[in-house]
Amino acid sequence: MIFLIAVALALSATAIKPNNIQHLTHAGNTSQNNIISAHLNYYGGPVISKVKVYTIFWGGKAKVKYANQINGFYKGFTNSVMFDMLSQYSTVGNKIGRGTFIGSFDYVGAVTGTITDTLIQTTLKSLILACKIPKPDANTYYAIHFAPGITIVQPGGDTSCEEFCAYHSTIKNVGGYIYYGIIPDQGGNCATGCGNDPLPFNNLCSVSSHELVEAVTDPAVGLATAYASPLAWYDPMNGEIGDICNAKQGKIVGGNGITYVVQKEWSNKANACIIPTVVSKTTITAKPSPTIKHTSTAKPGPTIKHTSTAKPGPTIKHTSTAKPTPTLTGCAHSKCVQGIKLVPTCDPCVAKIIAADSYCGVEQWDKICVAEVKTICGITC
Repeated sequence: MIFLIAVALALSATAIKPNNIQHLTHAGNTSQNNIISAHLNYYGGPVISKVKVYTIFWGGKAKVKYANQINGFYKGFTNSVMFDMLSQYSTVGNKIGRGTFIGSFDYVGAVTGTITDTLIQTTLKSLILACKIPKPDANTYYAIHFAPGITIVQPGGDTSCEEFCAYHSTIKNVGGYIYYGIIPDQGGNCATGCGNDPLPFNNLCSVSSHELVEAVTDPAVGLATAYASPLAWYDPMNGEIGDICNAKQGKIVGGNGITYVVQKEWSNKANACIIPTVVSKTTITAKPSPTIKHTSTAKPGPTIKHTSTAKPGPTIKHTSTAKPTPTLTGCAHSKCVQGIKLVPTCDPCVAKIIAADSYCGVEQWDKICVAEVKTICGITC
């Protein structure tokens, strides 16, 4: 997932629908946009300590591009120094370390054409119940890769390779959660909006690494509707660990000795987007960020079970000293029309939208942002 507001900086459990999608980069712009005081806060949710990646080739392994190579990528990447760096996001009782690739499923009989996230969730649960794929535990991550010609539609109406490159989400399961990632075929608009490497496989690895690392550090975001558990590591202004560094690529040597192009990830310790080389063994044992009262009229929201990817709470250093609200200006047009980016001070609705989707406040106010006037604020333009 990719992407909160001046007025939300002091919130710890305000009702909000989290955003879990990895946006396409518009107009070929692959630089991260005006990162505002980036820092990942911990909100009490789970993390994946030793991820076990299982791939599902939706539409058939013979049709999914780079199926064999992507299995090799997961095998190498999960056993790389990237996961040593992620140890700084360990929590009490859950130390993040290197993972493994555990297998794949050739899903030849999958529904094709235009499919919904709801259908994907139903299918995934059916495959588990039928014992066609391994039953999940707290470390399992199902990476679902799709054949060309399949369009995925999220509950909010966002479509693959139009609004997003990929996303990860969560299903509530008996005794725990099911974690999964959606990686569409990276052709079409995805080919020009989901990475700037000239080789399609390299961009596929970059997009896949973005979702996997986010799943490790914020796996239950799909059920989060507030800046509180089950949300884990999140930056209210910039999103999840991969969103902060969206489309910034570099190279890493996998545990299999192969060099891969991956996305850089945010490091609180380095205060930058990095691909680690030598990683300090010092780790941080995190506790949830403290609750700070807010003086606005925003009402705290109930914890609602949902399938989406969240953007949580207050921007607070681990010393519990809140960062000052940045000064933002610029309300060049109505929230009901597309145009340049708006800022939270324009009106309360704009503030809520940027809180849920910071893309609208750092890139541009596109059709997705306009649609969120209805879905987030309940206002019909």
